[in-house]
Amino acid sequence: MKSLKSPDLDEVHRKELQSKLNWLIFVLYDLIYYDLTQVEHYFTEKTKANALVRKRDIQKYCDEFIDSFKPFIREELFLNAEWATSKSFGTLVRFSISESEKPFQYNKELEQFVKIIETYRKEYTREDIFKEKTIKFYDDDQLYIYKSNKLRDWTEFKAIVDANEELHKYFKMVFENT
Repeated sequence: MKSLKSPDLDEVHRKELQSKLNWLIFVLYDLIYYDLTQVEHYFTEKTKANALVRKRDIQKYCDEFIDSFKPFIREELFLNAEWATSKSFGTLVRFSISESEKPFQYNKELEQFVKIIETYRKEYTREDIFKEKTIKFYDDDQLYIYKSNKLRDWTEFKAIVDANEELHKYFKMVFENT
């Protein structure tokens, strides 16, 4: 048992008090979920500016993105997410709609995202990919989002922002065509 690290009870107690304090502040100021994610995003940016994204971060991003779209998707359809990452470049997520719900999964085919981006979107260059520029495009009713491997690009707040941008584009297109 000597190999197990004993929990720092003071640190556990401090985190518990901080959590309660945060909750009281949000109740006191009547803040909403969006406000909470904005504050969390700020601290993520500040404390982990160059931290690398992990699978669970991508999954939280995708879950938040999908939740933002749920009210706009017919009940019999599902928005599913797949992802791939590269240590050298960035991370690519593909959202697609299907009649069955699929678990969040790593897609080895997407690892070739440099080729995917160059094939489907001629306006993006390898330089855009190397500079980790955010790239978004549609192909066959699938949305591709490419970003850096930095955690700051894959927070739940960024998912809300990205989903809002896509919804804005969609509604703009709908209203222009009516």
